[in-house]
Amino acid sequence: MQNITSTTTKAATNPFVGLRSFETNESHLYFGRDKQINEAKEKLFKNRFLGIVGASGLGKSSFVYCGLLNTLANENPDMWELCVARPDINPIGNLLKSILNRKIEMSEFGDYTPNRLIEEIKNLQAISGKKHLIYLDQFEEIFTFAKEDNIANEQAKQYVEMFIEAFSQTEVPIYVILTMRSEFIGSCAQYPNLTEKLNESQFLIPQMTREEKREAIIKPIALMGATIDDNLVNKILFDAGDSVDQLPVMQHALMRTWTQWKKNRFSAEQPISAADYEAVGGMQKALSVHANEVYSQLNETERIICEKIFKTITEKGSEGSGVRKPALLSQITAIADYPINEVAHVVNHFRKEGNGLLMPSVDTPLTEDTLIDISHESLMRIWTSLAKWVDDESGSVKLYLRLADAAEEHHLAKSKLWNPPDLQIAQKWRDEQKPSQAWGMRHNPTYERAMAFLDSSQKEYDLQQANKEKLQKKRLANARKISIASIIAVVICLLFLLFALQQGEQAKKASLAAADEAKKAKAATVVAEGEKVKAKKSATEADKAKEAALDKEKEALEASKRALEAKAAADISAVAAMRAEKSARNDREIALKQMEIADINQKVADINSKLAGIEKQKALMAQENVRKLQMVSVAKTMAIKSTKLPDLDLQSLVAQQASLLNLEYGGKANDPDIYQGLYYAVKTLKGKQNPNFNQLIGHSSNVRSLIPLGNQIISTGSDGKILSWATGNVPYYESSTISSAPIKATKGVLNRSLAFSKDGTQMACAGEYPFIQVFEGGNPKFELPIAAREIWFLAYLPSGELLSVDNNKKLLIWNTKAGAPQGKELLQADIKVNAIAAHPNKNQFAIGKNNGEIEIYNNAGQKINAWKDLPNGAITALVYSTDGIKLASGAESGMLKIWESDSGALDEEQKEHRARISSLTFNKSGDQLASASFDRTVRIWNSSNLNEIPIVLDDHQDWVWSIAFSPDGKKLLAGCKDNMIRVWATQAQDMQDIICKDLQAQTKRNELKLTNAEWEKYVKKLEGKQVPCTCCKN
Repeated sequence: MQNITSTTTKAATNPFVGLRSFETNESHLYFGRDKQINEAKEKLFKNRFLGIVGASGLGKSSFVYCGLLNTLANENPDMWELCVARPDINPIGNLLKSILNRKIEMSEFGDYTPNRLIEEIKNLQAISGKKHLIYLDQFEEIFTFAKEDNIANEQAKQYVEMFIEAFSQTEVPIYVILTMRSEFIGSCAQYPNLTEKLNESQFLIPQMTREEKREAIIKPIALMGATIDDNLVNKILFDAGDSVDQLPVMQHALMRTWTQWKKNRFSAEQPISAADYEAVGGMQKALSVHANEVYSQLNETERIICEKIFKTITEKGSEGSGVRKPALLSQITAIADYPINEVAHVVNHFRKEGNGLLMPSVDTPLTEDTLIDISHESLMRIWTSLAKWVDDESGSVKLYLRLADAAEEHHLAKSKLWNPPDLQIAQKWRDEQKPSQAWGMRHNPTYERAMAFLDSSQKEYDLQQANKEKLQKKRLANARKISIASIIAVVICLLFLLFALQQGEQAKKASLAAADEAKKAKAATVVAEGEKVKAKKSATEADKAKEAALDKEKEALEASKRALEAKAAADISAVAAMRAEKSARNDREIALKQMEIADINQKVADINSKLAGIEKQKALMAQENVRKLQMVSVAKTMAIKSTKLPDLDLQSLVAQQASLLNLEYGGKANDPDIYQGLYYAVKTLKGKQNPNFNQLIGHSSNVRSLIPLGNQIISTGSDGKILSWATGNVPYYESSTISSAPIKATKGVLNRSLAFSKDGTQMACAGEYPFIQVFEGGNPKFELPIAAREIWFLAYLPSGELLSVDNNKKLLIWNTKAGAPQGKELLQADIKVNAIAAHPNKNQFAIGKNNGEIEIYNNAGQKINAWKDLPNGAITALVYSTDGIKLASGAESGMLKIWESDSGALDEEQKEHRARISSLTFNKSGDQLASASFDRTVRIWNSSNLNEIPIVLDDHQDWVWSIAFSPDGKKLLAGCKDNMIRVWATQAQDMQDIICKDLQAQTKRNELKLTNAEWEKYVKKLEGKQVPCTCCKN
């Protein structure tokens, strides 16, 4: 409980509070609600109750703190005691705690009575004699609490009954104010008494008028003794529009704009300008840029904690929108499963002065019982990272609840353990999200059973898989055995078949011999009776031999054997001779085969000898590659060291020799370390001669657009000038010799965009004025009027048609070759367009939108393709490669991607930038891609491999708006916020030649090389010799 007179003015360093609501000590900064304050006060006094209802973002809490409470304090400072409470997860306890100034456990109100609140305040009022004003902030939390379970629902009813009873009686002076989001009005129907009281004393807080918003912008700034440009005020009011949730977003953008102005102003009299507002991203981007900036300042562990914090205090509502779910620091710590001091450190980082993305404000010390909340619901809508976390958390909760339900069903023997794919999905979720027990208990108290169910499912699945593998191995082993046996059987059968065929042939021969013997036997019967028995025996044997021969044709070995026995004794010598002849033939065949084998063996030996020679050569090559890698590594180290050497000659020689060694030993010509060494050596050499080294001076304000044309670069910016820089063959570092010719300079006009037709005959320029300037031959040709306040982007199609995108989100096409035509509307975008790129060869163009979408259209306005780059936020830059095959995109998050322009398939991606990418450009050959970012760096990439480390250019002092390669690709130019155009070489060889020539002219050394001592020092005595420089070679 606190005294309502505590409204001491806070010494503010920033007149805008950002996303959070105003506090009572900031009432001097609160403007625009005077009329509504008096009306609300009258209702409060009349009914002792006031229900302030309004949409998110209308400033309900600020209205109470700096409107109603401040007015009551000023009128009668000693009349009131103030109690502020939020329902959260312990509504009755929080309410009693705010009154009694001590923590109230749920167990203390087990004996609940509706008069408990009245009794407690009555005791206090008897001592103080003051009226008690209870302020129930964020009352919609009671509906979330009531959904937890039956007990919570009952406590919610008791809570509502308690405070209604308190202001309905007249004995004790108790007044109640509650604030509630209007979309929860319907939920009040479950508490009829509350609905009745709201009908009697509801104050529907209206949206601020345009003039009230103007007052809320101008007066806090005036109070701080500063001024703001009128055009900027109008722009902010236009950007705020009529959306009901834009007040906190506007406050946040103004807070960031004030900080930007204060940091970069030249004098206190300098008004806050559009440049300061745009630098922080304006209303559309300031919040997301700021949140990403705060997040990027965390280390890896802190980022994990940050994600867990925001996942804990937000959730997805029933309608899919983000809903606040504040939690105690102790609860967040348990859920995150990190030490409380580490969690508190991250919370403090997000709520510190100038950030204000978490509540309570930085003035409130953190304890275990501090309630942590986001500053406003709009953070969930605008910060893409948080939106993704909310979606991820919603998916995690759904999966966990399904897992808990399955575990309960299994516990009741109603379902089985999980198998893939459910098991795999759940295991992946647990491995990636690592849900703590406190997290699980928050959503379902059966966390341990759910995890045990998941473990049991995995063990059962592993066991099933192991059994399947064993069975499969057994089957494979049996199959292998059967296969081997089958192969052996087939081989044996083949051998038997071959042998049978051979024996069958011999059996035929034996059969013929047996038949001959039979004839002889028959003839012998007429010679002598005495030979009869013998002849009969021979005939029988001959018959048997025939039979045996027939059988042997079927059964190889047996037929051959019986045929041989049938031969007559008289033919034994002939058979022996035949066998002898057969054996000799085999011997000859074997000898020939052995000669063939010997010849093959010799050839194999020759091949082995050659293979050994190849292996030896490969070993030598590997050894040489190792040495080359060592020398390239030494060269890179030399280049890095050279940037820190104080001696000019030594710095230049070491950088030059590093580059030469790098090339000599096969390093990449444009290695980032080698490039840095050469660049800073050239900068040191040339900086002595020219203090404006690599700077083109001609603009007096931001340089917003650069376009290469022929041997020129055309530039324009916030000063209204259009300048032509004749770069030609002039060395990039001699900026004083580069002439700039003003094509047109319109005082007070801010130019945003330049575009040239493909044939180079026509140029268009546009900015913060309602027309497009068209030039031919460097001279103004005509103006194209447009029904918009300003034009953001221009682009020419190959057909010569001009495209324009204005602040009304309209995309028009103009046939400028036909004179001064009327623009034809191609597209009315549903969301802000941040970038446009024309295809170099087709009459097509790409647009990048604030919601991360990339869309492709033809010149008839027909959508050809579309895809979304999630979760990287708004698309902020687009460019086609020179052949039109690739499309590069840059995002709010700093993500760089290269897409197939026709299909939208992703080719490459890399996130090196830490803030919004503001411009992209390919060189003419398409092998280099340059990117500029609000992180104050420019990077040159190998467009075919974004994983290669890029060249980082970071010696400029401010943001880069636009970049362009010179027509020959040897220079990269950048238009900067500090009015300068920076110029860098894109090829290490060019800088190497500059060093060589300048050293030859300036050095006091006898020879243009390192001494032996210097060589040993920087090359670490590795084998190798200095490589002659380009001049020495010539």
